[in-house]
Amino acid sequence: MSSFIMSAVIVALAGCGGGSSGSNSSNTPAPIVTLSIDQFKVVLGQSAKLTWSSTNATSCTASGLWSGVQAISGTSLQTPTASGVSTYTLSCAGAGGTANQSVSLVVPILVQKSSYLNAKGYDLSQIAFPSSVKGAAGDGPLAWGAGDFYQSGNINIFTANQNYGPWAHSLSVATSDPKYLSDFEFWQVSKDGTFKKQSSVKGCLHPRKSVVADFNKDGIPDVFVACTGYDASPFPGEKSQLVLSNGNGGFNVTDVTDIGFFHGASAGDINGDGYPDIVVADISKSSGVYFLINQKDGTFKVDSTRIFGFEGAGPYIGPYFSVELIDVNEDGILDLIVGGHEQSGTAPTKILYGDANGKFGVNGNVTLIPAIAGRGVVLDFTLVTNGGKKGLYVGRSADETSVEGFYATKTLQWVDLTTLASTVLLDEKGAWIPWWLPKTQNGKNGVTPYYNRVVNFFAN
Repeated sequence: MSSFIMSAVIVALAGCGGGSSGSNSSNTPAPIVTLSIDQFKVVLGQSAKLTWSSTNATSCTASGLWSGVQAISGTSLQTPTASGVSTYTLSCAGAGGTANQSVSLVVPILVQKSSYLNAKGYDLSQIAFPSSVKGAAGDGPLAWGAGDFYQSGNINIFTANQNYGPWAHSLSVATSDPKYLSDFEFWQVSKDGTFKKQSSVKGCLHPRKSVVADFNKDGIPDVFVACTGYDASPFPGEKSQLVLSNGNGGFNVTDVTDIGFFHGASAGDINGDGYPDIVVADISKSSGVYFLINQKDGTFKVDSTRIFGFEGAGPYIGPYFSVELIDVNEDGILDLIVGGHEQSGTAPTKILYGDANGKFGVNGNVTLIPAIAGRGVVLDFTLVTNGGKKGLYVGRSADETSVEGFYATKTLQWVDLTTLASTVLLDEKGAWIPWWLPKTQNGKNGVTPYYNRVVNFFAN
């Protein structure tokens, strides 16, 4: 088990203005203000108490997250209605001038209920990742996540950066030197988008996807990293890893699966116990797609009994590489979307609707997503409603039956989930785009690539 500590900065402002205004003489004392808060961090919905007093003042005015005329001394309970860093300022005036004091209150950003929302629910787009995490392919980190990891009221970024390439390193080389293991890194992101590395530790060899959820229910986001192992013959696989908060400002990294080829994952509570479970796409197993049920102690138990709807697709199901848990039909129950290599003939892209028992695709409750010839590599799913139309954006790339070649295009499909009409919005030869993020532009909802090293493309 590896562990690393992350540093958090909580700023408590307490500057005294001490300025003077109006008529003043050397015999007129300036106002003095004291302002304190009984705690500098609260959970959203909780309150903190402000206490203040002043001397040589005749009036006080509040600004920042509170407002209005205040008594020259008193207390006030403040209950923030949004996450972030809130500043409370009190300015008091008297014959000798004005003075002010400020304090700050941190409200950590809540971890959302599913990894899909934790990836696509924070209004992120065109992220300017540091060049050091561009990945072995030179495009950007495949495995990344977002959350208030420092509990500072700000969204920060986790990256799992691949350091080897099967085209450049043999299996024996890649697995014999720790330098080829990936780097699991946490980054503090400033308002101008600048990244500052906070912590780093070695991870698995080939991280393919990171999913963020509060797996131990301590209010702090954790990360599950789906790992494939060496991505070439003989495809030996490896164990996926959990980056779990330890309650002391740090995280512990542990192996949480058997050896497999974990290409995709998604997290959400599917059995109603309040703890996020994980669905994985593991092509090393005959079941292909199965669940890891959260045991509430940092471990997971394999459950292959919850997914139906694959019947009739052939003797071999898959290969499925991409999975996502999304409440597609907005009934309060997570649904499962699966995609992989459509060109195989046994891996059609599907929505398998969830039920109250935590099962998916029961009694044929399935929607087939239209295939695209030559673009059978299915990578990503984003659900967007625009102008009353609910649609699914499907990120794709070329398959080996195409003229362009395997993984040789950036392709984006939009499917109207009411009519199942399908439209190809983007199909260009070039580097494939692993992930898309929701974006609103000029009053319209659509998607954009997740990093800024590709053309600033917006589709709606």
